[in-house]
Amino acid sequence: MMNQSLKIWKTIRIENQSMINMKNMSYDEAERALDLAIEECRNDNITENKAIEILLENETVTTYFTKDELQDIFNFELRHNPFAKSLTEH
Repeated sequence: MMNQSLKIWKTIRIENQSMINMKNMSYDEAERALDLAIEECRNDNITENKAIEILLENETVTTYFTKDELQDIFNFELRHNPFAKSLTEH
């Protein structure tokens, strides 16, 4: 009985760690999309509003960022930090 409980506990720990790793990868994916959108705006390839609109269509992005948060990030990155390296390089 004890061995079975230990086996279940180890399985739960492994599954939880896998979920954490997936969540981290998902956040990284959302951050990369945001980073690319900001770069496109810096290069004048897309407007800020269009970039935010496109990001809001991405379920991974909207899992972590609201429209207001995206606007705040764009505002900071494009106006207060216009020559900064990409977000994912910080």
